[in-house]
Amino acid sequence: MRTKTVNIVEYQRELCVKLKDESFKQTKIASILGKTQGWVSQVLIKFNEFGIEGLKEKKAKGSTSKITEPQKAKLRIILNDGALKYGFEGDIWTRKRIKLVIEEQFCIQYSERHVDRILRKMGYSIQRPQKKDYRQKQALIDEWGTEKLPEIKKKPKKKKE
Repeated sequence: MRTKTVNIVEYQRELCVKLKDESFKQTKIASILGKTQGWVSQVLIKFNEFGIEGLKEKKAKGSTSKITEPQKAKLRIILNDGALKYGFEGDIWTRKRIKLVIEEQFCIQYSERHVDRILRKMGYSIQRPQKKDYRQKQALIDEWGTEKLPEIKKKPKKKKE
């Protein structure tokens, strides 16, 4: 886990360089910091080569995306046109459907979970339909809430004097 306020790894690297400036040997620095002599050596090499920037922790970039930017643009057009136009029943996009579109259009296979990540990076968000019975009549619901519900609610008992 990385801490937001104080980066311990960077602090240890800076401390390693300070101890070396104070003429400590690499083996002594390693024992003070609880690291190996090889770690100390690599930190000092990075510092000598890149300066203080060499001590900063860098976020791992990860692998490059299989789907390119032009392909994402084409996918965006397909999604905006709707699922009906693409040939699905019902105008709702699901992860499974989008996964099929990516496989058919670009010959790239992703898991449904990774489709979520791609869509988030493209600026889309998950929309869940409201669970509401389309057969309900709003007037009857309102009437029940204002007239029937107060009748069946428990009323406080009057105290006997």
